[in-house]
Amino acid sequence: SSAGVSRSLKNIFDGDPTTGALDGVLEDCIVGGLFGGLIGGGPYAIRTRVVNKAINAALRSGDPDRLLEGQVANWLRNDIVAFQKKVGPNGSIGEVDIETSRVIIEVTRAPSRKLPQVQKLLSNTDLNPLGKPVILFAPNYGKYATGDIESMGGYVARTEQELRMVLQAVGGP
Repeated sequence: SSAGVSRSLKNIFDGDPTTGALDGVLEDCIVGGLFGGLIGGGPYAIRTRVVNKAINAALRSGDPDRLLEGQVANWLRNDIVAFQKKVGPNGSIGEVDIETSRVIIEVTRAPSRKLPQVQKLLSNTDLNPLGKPVILFAPNYGKYATGDIESMGGYVARTEQELRMVLQAVGGP
């Protein structure tokens, strides 16, 4: 039924169809939702297509912060379940940069001042309903700022190799 398709789209569509990163994705979801069962697609295939389009758009971005998010997501592309996911109306509750099946990754180029964001990701059940570990990927993050994140239960990685080591330690990706 069309109500069932609408519910399915609502459950699988994590983005705003009006944003440039997701242009054309709503149409893909509708077609995939209506015909996915007939051709072997379905909700997982649609989510993967939405996430892949958003990652590709970030990799082409002129915004260095968005580009870094895209690069990190690209390393983990096969396990990403959400990318740049806004939570709440227009992202009023917050945004999850990258979510895999086992962790949430906050990405920044900043050298410090991400403690409040990591605390929010660790404690807010709207942003992290399953209580997944939170990793801050921050190539420029300072030693003292890193200690603050780690003391509250978060993890910090500065390189792809460090990120992979942390993911392995927490049972990720």
